[in-house]
Amino acid sequence: MSTIAAPSDATGTASNLRRLYFVRFAFAIVWALVMFTMASKLDRLRSVQP
Repeated sequence: MSTIAAPSDATGTASNLRRLYFVRFAFAIVWALVMFTMASKLDRLRSVQP
């Protein structure tokens, strides 16, 4: 039997992608929280425009 091991480059890339996905997820959560807290102010700005 032979075993095929993933090259070290592949594990580094997977680690970097995992970190990127976590950062994107955290950014999306922060963005959603800001939008929910600012929703009333954004609505007022929209009603002021002609």
